[in-house]
Amino acid sequence: MAHGGVFAWHDGRENPDTFQALLEYPKGFLVSYSTSFGNDSPSFTRYMGSKATLLNIGGEGSPRYQLVEEKRDARGRLRASTTSGGALTSTCRAVGTAADGHRRPGRSSHMTNWLECLRSRQQPHATVNEGFAHSVACMMAAKSYWQGKRLYWDSKNEQITDAPMAS
Repeated sequence: MAHGGVFAWHDGRENPDTFQALLEYPKGFLVSYSTSFGNDSPSFTRYMGSKATLLNIGGEGSPRYQLVEEKRDARGRLRASTTSGGALTSTCRAVGTAADGHRRPGRSSHMTNWLECLRSRQQPHATVNEGFAHSVACMMAAKSYWQGKRLYWDSKNEQITDAPMAS
């Protein structure tokens, strides 16, 4: 489901300058997407898992990462502990960014990789199925915003529906 509106740029635009979407996946996780064009606050991405959270501060393409591992105290209660102090970690380097913040040779950008694969006929880093799933999520969020209601994905018939599928 999604919600938003024109809250900052009252200039006749139809599409929202502020937008929030929640996408619940059958495998048991929730994605929260938010965007706002109403101020200069830097953007960020946060991947929250059961063992750690990976923060990308500065927006898409930024090499600024922070890893927050989930740890337990002596009584077994969950507590968060910052382990990287804002520096790049081995987790970040594994996805193609060197410790100095520059991309490693051999790991090209998404667009460069796609163009190279058109020439070589190799499989790109992001597959057609991954692109399809991403497109469906974007279409569902936009449609939910415009219709003002929660929507569902029927994977068997590959359709966006108004009601969940019967189990």
